[in-house]
Amino acid sequence: MGRFVVERGMYASIYRKEMIEFLKNILFSLFSYYPPLGGVPRSPKFSAILKELAKYIPKVCPWCGSKFFVEGHHFEEAYQENPSRELDPTNLAWACRVKRCHMAHGHLGDFRSINKNYMRDLLEVLTRPFWNGSTWIHTPLKNIKIQLTPSELEHWNRKFGTSWTLKKPVV
Repeated sequence: MGRFVVERGMYASIYRKEMIEFLKNILFSLFSYYPPLGGVPRSPKFSAILKELAKYIPKVCPWCGSKFFVEGHHFEEAYQENPSRELDPTNLAWACRVKRCHMAHGHLGDFRSINKNYMRDLLEVLTRPFWNGSTWIHTPLKNIKIQLTPSELEHWNRKFGTSWTLKKPVV
């Protein structure tokens, strides 16, 4: 709190930059606008693909459970690295901006990097036991949905005329 009390100087400018970035992210999320990353423009179909993905996988951040400002994350190959996989549903997962889950877990704190172990880390967190006050609760993996099943992917391919395949089934 102390660093934000300063009206002038370095800390105030850092706070202003963080606030501007935060407000831009909110506006982008509200209007489903995805700015060009790395100089590569987004496909106009990207928003439609995310809406379709939400029909199969609940649009909830798997890290924190937030339902607000949840967005698609390319977890195997970054969009800037391989734009051809931008619309690949097997390369998309949900993550939120509310608690910075997308930035922290998906990009390890920097959008220029990507967490290649995103799904492995997520499964480890989702399946670890938790203490409810009197006993340890083990979360069965079958109750958690984070990726399309083979039959859903087959339906997806028929609907969009694509030929995506699951490279590494999660479950």
